[in-house]
Parts: sequence; C-alpha cells; structure tokens
Amino acid sequence: MKKIILFFICFVFACTTVKIPVTSEEKFEAEVEIAVEEWKGWYNDLRRVSNIFYKILKSISAEESLKGKIIFPSKKPFWDDGIRHIELKKLNKIDHKALEVITGKMLPKDGYILLPLPSMPAEVLIKPWSFAKKFNFDKEKHTFTYLVNGKEIKIKAVAFPIWIHFFVSMSREINAYASKGKNGYFIVIHRGICHFLPDDNQLAFVISHEIAHILRGHLKKRVGVNLITGILATGIAIATGISDLANIVYAGVMAKYSRDQEREADFFGLYFTYLSGYNIELASKAFITLGSSAPRSLLENFFATHPYDAERRAYLKKVVNWIKEGKTWQQIIREH
Repeated sequence: MKKIILFFICFVFACTTVKIPVTSEEKFEAEVEIAVEEWKGWYNDLRRVSNIFYKILKSISAEESLKGKIIFPSKKPFWDDGIRHIELKKLNKIDHKALEVITGKMLPKDGYILLPLPSMPAEVLIKPWSFAKKFNFDKEKHTFTYLVNGKEIKIKAVAFPIWIHFFVSMSREINAYASKGKNGYFIVIHRGICHFLPDDNQLAFVISHEIAHILRGHLKKRVGVNLITGILATGIAIATGISDLANIVYAGVMAKYSRDQEREADFFGLYFTYLSGYNIELASKAFITLGSSAPRSLLENFFATHPYDAERRAYLKKVVNWIKEGKTWQQIIREH
C-alpha cells in the first residue's frame, strides 16, 4: 500500500506544472526588450534594402538606352534625402518605450525618430535614432530641414527621374510586391525575404523584379485586363447559360497574362541587376534559395504571385547567358 501511495504522490507531482507568477510590469518589460531587438533588426534590413534599391535606381536612371523606351520620367522628379521617419504619436506604449531604450532618452508623445539611409546625403549629417521635433520640405530649393537638439539641419534632396519609393515591412512573411499609392509607385519588401535571402545579389534581383513590374506598366495593364476579361467572361456566361464557364475563362486569361508579366519582369529584373553591378548568375537562383531554405508555410503567398517551376528556371538561365554574351536588352528582345 505504501508503494502505491508513494507512486501516486510521485505521479501527481510529476504531472503538476510549475507556475511562476509574472507581473504585468515584468511582462511589459519583456515585451519592450523584444521590441528593441525587432526595431534594431528592422533598421538593419532597411539599410540593406536601401543600399540595394538606390544602387539599382541610380544605375537604371543613368542608362541612356532605357530612357524613353523602358524608363519614362515622371512629370515631377522624386526628391529623396534618404531619411525615414518614425512618427511617435502613431506608436503604441511598447514601441514608444523601446525607442526610448534605443535612443537612451525620454521621448515626448509627438515628434519623429530619424533613420538615415546609406549612400544618401543624410547619412553624414544625421545620426541614427536622432529625435526631431519637426521637419519641413522646401519645394523650391528641394531641401529638407530638421530641428534636432534645437538646431536646424538642412539636407539637399537627390532627384530621381522615376517616382518609385520603397518600404520594408516588419512582417516575417516571405513576400515582396509593387503597388501604387497617392504619391506614386512603391515596392514593399518584407523582413522575411531579407532573412532567407542573405545574399545581396539575390535580394537585388527580387527588388529589380518588382521595379520592372512598375516600369513595364504591369500594374496599369493588370487593372485594364481585369476589367475587360471580367466583361468578356460575363458575356460568355450569359450567352451560354453556363456560369462556371465564366470563371474558367477569367482564370485562364489572367493566369496567362500573369505568366507573361512575370517573364518580362524576370528579364528586365535580371538586366537591371546586371546594370547595377551584381552577379546575375547568383541572382538568378533567388527562387531556388527561397524554395530550399524557407518553410513552405511562409512561401505560400510569395509563390502564389511569383510561381516558380523548371520552365522559369530554364528561362532565367537563358537570360543570364544572353547577358553574359554581351547582348543588349534590345538585341535580346529582337532576337528572342
């Protein structure tokens, strides 16, 4: 009986979980600690993407053969001083406290944290994580003025003929996409894709690919094709009386159109990557790297919009060979 009782007592204690009480203050402190590392990691990815993005944008803007054919300058140039702003009033308590830890200062509820980007004028004038009470942009002189520690810092912006902006999302999802906002086009790079593409050559191809979607007018065309295809599919459904046929026609047309756009974005994406001085042989293997190293659950959205198969890989290898042979983009299009 004693053995049974002893066994029962041991069993109960073995199955009992040890509960260590955590106060709300301790939990908040831990959340801030996590947020500090998230912000620092995000800024590192922001700097990396920025370095690649500006290098590509400057390279293709300077390429004479693209002007008026692939690159059509915006009505107004895009002025950028290479500063990203974190608006304090939009932050929650955890992120606000995290930035206080990073800056080592008590921060007000209003104002901006400034993050200078590499290869841009602001990098030598403003320290990372500086606090600015306010800033403004002089449209005539194209100068940004920041009020930092009671002093005005003026930064002359750089003009880009193409109005394309970029953002780095905090999301760990593996994705990148191009879109259009009120102030022009932009691309979004998620932190997840930065993590699983540690090679700059491959990340450069992903960024160039999205820029190519914008420069080739794919976003505008997609809206028009969506509308026309939808009308056509509806007409077929009415004429035949088969509603499912409309969905089949719509899906088929859009899939073909999407594949054509992806192929064109691959071609110009690799060419832009080449113009920017990156290794296109390594760059062309970006999708292979993602497919072999990243969890499938994180790749669903990316591969849904960037389908990858043996045919696409074979096409990318061909483009690499054509470029390495010294062919211009005009020759490749004309001959192939």
